[in-house]
Amino acid sequence: VAAQIPTECTPFPRSDRPRLAGVSSFGFSGTNAHVLVEEAAPPLQRTSGLDRRAHLFALSAKSPKALKALAVDYQKRLTVQPSPSLADVCHTAGAGRSHFAHRSAFVCESIGELTDKLASLAAGQSTATDSARTPVQPPEVAMVFPAEVGLDEDFVRRLHQDWQVFREAIEACDRVIIDEKQFPVGEAWTGTWLDRVHRGPAYRSVALLASQFALSELWKSWGVGAAEFVGSGLGNLAADCAAGRRSLCDALSLVIRDHLPTECEQPIRRLAGCNIVLEVTVGGVNDRSPRDDEEADWIVPAGRLLDSLAQLYLSGVDVNWRGLDRDRSR
Repeated sequence: VAAQIPTECTPFPRSDRPRLAGVSSFGFSGTNAHVLVEEAAPPLQRTSGLDRRAHLFALSAKSPKALKALAVDYQKRLTVQPSPSLADVCHTAGAGRSHFAHRSAFVCESIGELTDKLASLAAGQSTATDSARTPVQPPEVAMVFPAEVGLDEDFVRRLHQDWQVFREAIEACDRVIIDEKQFPVGEAWTGTWLDRVHRGPAYRSVALLASQFALSELWKSWGVGAAEFVGSGLGNLAADCAAGRRSLCDALSLVIRDHLPTECEQPIRRLAGCNIVLEVTVGGVNDRSPRDDEEADWIVPAGRLLDSLAQLYLSGVDVNWRGLDRDRSR
């Protein structure tokens, strides 16, 4: 038998085929065992075009000291060449680790930016917007849908391009109004439909309602549930749809026929018992509920959704990290 028992490390060069080896064990009592071991396949190469520009990195520990120590560990790891993918680091930190009371969160566009922010955290230079101790009880969140006076077309187009959940919600609106051929909401973000938005209030109203509803579905997919859904104007209909109090079919039919219920004319009622108020807006705001109630923290994304999600995470919201990256390969 052309076999040799190795007594020291032996080179096992690679070829165009996966390496394959057999490992045998012969026991004194007569037990024989043989295992075949095959070389692991090379990792798949991902194209950077599938990843969005910015990512949310979350860090947590059981004490401030442990949080700083963890920041140092991450900082050391990220400086090793070749540096890992920012998308993979952020996804693993969010979805692959338990989350404790002492937290930090950063929105970053590069490994270098993340390393700098970790260095600031380790040096005790983080700000209230970067680090916090979450409350014992999870916060009560209210989603507020204000009356809109305009549509931020660039912002909505980016949402439609970057987030599958948003696209699916817009498609749901399309299916509801399939018989209304003049209102193909899904075409709004391809360019030609936006010209029609400026031709009349009906087109604009359909786009606003669909966009607010789709944005609320996106927040929900990230784990941001709400104890209350309230709104004003068209926002009242969007709030009803998000809460399940009214069907999309009913709401869109009312908007298309310009038969808004009387409650849409009422201002947003004052909220009670909610620690956080998240504003769901896709353009200019015409009517906000009063903010003299200091018991609730208002979060107004203003087009920066990941920054707002970081605020919610620091406030104790249980973020669905897998939902955040559901349409990305990991």
